[in-house]
Formats: sequence, C-alpha cells, structure tokens
Amino acid sequence: DLTFTYQGGERAALSNVSLKVPAGATVAFMGEVGSGKSTILAMLSRLYDPPASAVFLDGRDIRELPLDWLRNQVASVPQETFLFSETILENIGFGEAAAERNPEELKRYAQVAQIEADILEFPKGYDTMLGERGVNLSGGQKQRVAIARALACQPKVLLLDDCLSAVDAATEAAIFGSLGGEVGKCTCLIASHRVSAVRNADVIVVLGQGRVIEQGTHEELVKADGWYADLNRKQALAASIEEA
Repeated sequence: DLTFTYQGGERAALSNVSLKVPAGATVAFMGEVGSGKSTILAMLSRLYDPPASAVFLDGRDIRELPLDWLRNQVASVPQETFLFSETILENIGFGEAAAERNPEELKRYAQVAQIEADILEFPKGYDTMLGERGVNLSGGQKQRVAIARALACQPKVLLLDDCLSAVDAATEAAIFGSLGGEVGKCTCLIASHRVSAVRNADVIVVLGQGRVIEQGTHEELVKADGWYADLNRKQALAASIEEA
C-alpha cells in the first residue's frame, strides 16, 4: 500500500493506494484536482521519493534503483513542458536515449504525436529554431513535441500527466489512436481529466482525496454509474452541444 504526505501537508496526498500494473498495460488515473493523480506519476519517476517498500518496478523497490538508470527507463511528459533554444528536431532528439535515433526515426515519433503537420508549416520545418522555452509554439504544439521526445527515448514506462490539456479533443483522440502501436511496447500510465483520453485504457483508476474510489474498464465504470459515469455523461453532453 502506498501512503504519501507532502512535506508540510495537513493530510495524506495518497492513502492506502494498492495497484499492480502488468508490463505493457495502459492504466489511467482520473479524479478531481488534488485527488492524487499527478502524485502517483511523480512517485514512479521519483520526482518525490515514495516510502520504502511501497513502489516496485520489475519486483525491485524503486528507491533502491540508481536514479540515472530509472530516468532512462521512465519517460515523463508533464502538463508544463520544457523546450530548449534548439531546433525542433534537436528538441525531439534530446536525451541520452533519444540521441541514438536517426532523423527519420525522430520524425516518425513526431508523426505519432500528431505534430509533424504543424512543424512542416514553418519555412525551415524540423530545422526551425525554437525561442526560449519554445516561445514560438502554442501550448498544444509544445505538449506534442514533448510527447514525441518521450517516445524517442523508447522507455519501458511512459508517464503522461494531463499533457494534452492544451489540444482539442479530436487531436487528442488522433494522438492516442496513433500511440497504440508505440504504447504497446511499454507500460503507459495516464493522468487526465478527459474521458476521451482514458476510455481505451486497460484499467481506469478513479481517485478521491488520495484514495481509490472506483476501478475498472470504461464499460465497467459506466455501468457502475458512479463518479466516472457522471463525468462521462457531462463530457458527452458538452461535446454534443459544441458540435451543434
């Protein structure tokens, strides 16, 4: 069981969370703001150290794994991404693992992340220099470049922390559709507030105040008619109104 409290926190951010994720599976986390979605992903990349013997990777306590080795196995894409003052292609190929890919491989990951069409609209395409922190890209474009960069690392574990918040639902659906072949090669954990982003996950975990309150597939949770089903109805209604 994983229980974790941030330093200075008045209550536990996570309480008695117990979950086994098979290799190659896609697991999604949903819940209100502050429910613990991002905290779980932060534990897996050790942005915050979990308690001893609480989180395991391939049967080994994650705290006992060398941090450099772990960061080469786990690629994380946060909501707020960081890009460098280099070309777009160099940003996608940033990192020890990604640097081993040739330009055509890097471009393939850009296609998967649904960013290539945007890149090719620039006069210099992939050779376009980005301003500091990618200032000449929109929020959604920066997020998609960051996803391409994470995929280029060919990680064993891919963490997507609400990293498509700045793209529309149609683009998001296209990205997750394209991700299928890539995600199948690694274990993927997604934190999101959109049902469209998680509906095809092998397991969806709903958190409330740091505790697991629902768990199952999209179909199972809709049938259970709880928090997730209510959110699904609200988002479906909003989408139909927008289309009209």
